[in-house]
Amino acid sequence: MQMQEFITLIVLVAIFYFMYAYNKSQKAKRAEAERIRKTIICPNVNCGYTGAAKKTARGSTAVGLILCLFFLLPGIIYFVMRGGYRYSCPRCGYQIRADN
Repeated sequence: MQMQEFITLIVLVAIFYFMYAYNKSQKAKRAEAERIRKTIICPNVNCGYTGAAKKTARGSTAVGLILCLFFLLPGIIYFVMRGGYRYSCPRCGYQIRADN
């Protein structure tokens, strides 16, 4: 009986190890894909920058807070509508894309 439990334990440890190794390799692949996705080539002919884009939030937090302070519903609508980021070239400021 003890031998069967030992073999079962070894099989379970092996399964968990292979699941861990597979998950680790997938995380590395996702991280590399994310790094590539964040790398830009500036379409501005005079710039030609290659590297990470500058990420800035859309809208103004101060305007949203003022709207929430005086008029709750327009403030909430403003925060929902302004959500997302703009990605631009850090060298020339050319806007590459905007996430909504």
